[in-house]
Amino acid sequence: MPALPVLRDIDFTIRRGSSLGVIGESGSGKSTLARVIAGLLPAARGQVMLDGASLPPALAQRTPAQLAKKEPPDLILCDEVTSALDTIVGAAILDLMDGLRRELGLSTMFISHDLHTVRSVCDEVMVLYAGERVEAGSRRAIQEAPWHPYTNLLISSVPELRQGWLERRGSVRGPEAAAGARPACAFFTRCGLAMPGLCDVTPPPRRTLAKGAEILCHRDEAALMQAAIPAGP
Repeated sequence: MPALPVLRDIDFTIRRGSSLGVIGESGSGKSTLARVIAGLLPAARGQVMLDGASLPPALAQRTPAQLAKKEPPDLILCDEVTSALDTIVGAAILDLMDGLRRELGLSTMFISHDLHTVRSVCDEVMVLYAGERVEAGSRRAIQEAPWHPYTNLLISSVPELRQGWLERRGSVRGPEAAAGARPACAFFTRCGLAMPGLCDVTPPPRRTLAKGAEILCHRDEAALMQAAIPAGP
């Protein structure tokens, strides 16, 4: 095991023909996750499996010419594929990929900073923060409150076309961490719901909310609901 793993306890399944959206800010581990799945980086532990079989390391060494001779892929990894495109071209690319997925039964993992896009085109959504899966659930579950405090922050950061939006949102800041200490919850110092003496010393539990999503948090559902902002369209 490395001294400081980039990803910790990441466990998920992408169903054949479905799309998983992976959301998180820069440095959250999204691209590292894609490289591990593709075989470009070794996993510190655990394994990547496709249809119940481990992926052979040789897959990462294939050239474009070798890939072109193969049948359509079972899984496509899309890392910020529309980030440099304008809105119209980006939408066309998303429509094309969605059509191929449905026609050929492909599975896709869609990595993006754009929560609205991911919630629009993906069946499942996974939210990463500091290398941990802080929330995961169906597209419908991610559209409904309550959310993990970090997911709530991402949703509230999406600009709204109405006067006073930014002032209403305000800023969120958590407690200060003890000097030289690494809080048990990675989101502790940015979390408006953090509880000193608990969140900074005890790793947050993983539990399932009533809406079906899994979160990594000490707070109960009532507290998360009270802190939630209205869901966007």
